[in-house]
Amino acid sequence: MLTITNVTWLDLLCLTGVRVYLVKQVLIKKNPAPYPPGPRGWPLIGNVLDMPRIKPWLTFTEWGKKYGDITHVEVLGWHIILLNSVKTAMEMMDRKSILYSDRPVLPMVGELVGWKDSLPFLSYGDCLRRQRKNIQHVIGNRVAMGVYNEIEEVETLRFLSIRKNLPC
Repeated sequence: MLTITNVTWLDLLCLTGVRVYLVKQVLIKKNPAPYPPGPRGWPLIGNVLDMPRIKPWLTFTEWGKKYGDITHVEVLGWHIILLNSVKTAMEMMDRKSILYSDRPVLPMVGELVGWKDSLPFLSYGDCLRRQRKNIQHVIGNRVAMGVYNEIEEVETLRFLSIRKNLPC
């Protein structure tokens, strides 16, 4: 049996730390912007128990009727937005695409390695459009690619001759 004399200060400190973390996760929201309505989830796991495994579209349709065309669920800390009508989906993707289309920020690749200004990691904007336009001029069509045919043939023959001399 655990008595109060067996509990050390380190145990109490660990339990207090876990309690503070859980209270912080439940009470303090990371994103100040409100999410669309949706089913209420449990602390830490969110709506993982509500997510259907079989025929999920039926549950999503039911949620759409209950909460509206745009529904929010949180599963293990991931926020998922469900669009329950074609009209809403078309509006979000066509008319407001500039707000919702962007690439994820990768701190390791972008900030630490220094590739944040390279084409695959650029955010959507004028710089990305300029670089894509430049790439289109260089490799965008068959005429532009024809410049590289001779180089490709020479390098392929060189590779094959080196490969032929190597043991299997």
